[in-house]
Amino acid sequence: FYLTVAKGVKLPLALMHTQAKPFTVEFNAGEVSQFALHASSSASAAVGALLRVLVRAEDAYGNRVHSWAGEVAVLCQGKAKGAGVVSLDEGEGQLDLTSDVAET
Repeated sequence: FYLTVAKGVKLPLALMHTQAKPFTVEFNAGEVSQFALHASSSASAAVGALLRVLVRAEDAYGNRVHSWAGEVAVLCQGKAKGAGVVSLDEGEGQLDLTSDVAET
């Protein structure tokens, strides 16, 4: 099969794969364009309970940028508590938040 990258990409790319000449392609995340908060599990947190939140450095497509390390300040609104400076290593850190009031 053939894979050709469309125009507009910095370096045009054409790959051909056969059993005699296999190839591998590695896609890496781009530059950091945003910091995102993700719940560490899909379970809901009860009022007053801790909710572990993952803080991630992401590229424009939402891919984690593993090469990024540093600190990010997280602020809370409403009655939520637990904000502060989070250290990210390999593009990810974590923070525990809680609230005494049900809110979104």
